[in-house]
Amino acid sequence: MQRAYLDNMLDLLALKDDKYNQTDIKALARGTLNNLKKEITQAIRKQSDQVTKYHLEDLLIRIEKGLKLEGE
Repeated sequence: MQRAYLDNMLDLLALKDDKYNQTDIKALARGTLNNLKKEITQAIRKQSDQVTKYHLEDLLIRIEKGLKLEGE
C-alpha cells in the first residue's frame, strides 16, 4: 500500500500536460514527497528490523529519483 501511494504521488509529479501547470497538483505532490522523504530518513535511522529498513530505503530511493526527474 505504501508503494502504491508513493507511485500515485510520483505519477502526479510527472504529469506533462500544460493544463496541470495551472493547478497546485504538482506542488502538493512535491511537498508530500519531500515530507515523506524527511519522515522516511528519520525512520530508517531508528529501524532495527533489516527487512523494514530495506523497504524504507527503497521508498526513499524512489522518491529521490522522482524528484530528480521532475527537476530535469
